[in-house]
Amino acid sequence: MLVNKTLIMRARKDVVAVFKLYERENEKPNASRPQAALDFLSYVAGLKSEDAVEELKTAAFKVKNIDVSDLSEESMPTSIKIPIAIEEKVWTAANNAFINAFDLKKPPQTPYLIKVSGMAYLTHLMERHTHAESSSDNEIDALRVKAMRIVLAADKQKLEAIIEM
Repeated sequence: MLVNKTLIMRARKDVVAVFKLYERENEKPNASRPQAALDFLSYVAGLKSEDAVEELKTAAFKVKNIDVSDLSEESMPTSIKIPIAIEEKVWTAANNAFINAFDLKKPPQTPYLIKVSGMAYLTHLMERHTHAESSSDNEIDALRVKAMRIVLAADKQKLEAIIEM
């Protein structure tokens, strides 16, 4: 069942930095904060429980070290309000992933939920980009090897023709 939620939080540099990273790394230009929040929560909700523990703890560590040097206090809004329409089971699964990963008694506070799930999603996105680049590099290398073999085969034929003379 689709439910409407409004995520309200005090604007902190680390939360804004996660959204800025999303804007930079995402393949969807001009993606909104509601879309970002849905992507973050859907990603975490889709993790297997053993993967969620590791990914969320790693993301929590990365959030502590996020670069906020390009954000000034003057540019920060006082609060962030993000309206989203999300499946109840996705919302519940994302919150349960946090409860299980961090041994919480209740769901995490909104800023923590957003910045840590955001960092987990962004880490996944960056790894996927790196893998895709690596994969395309491998394809280019394979084409280069194939081209070299063709050149070597042609050179071998020329050499055999010269020897036969």
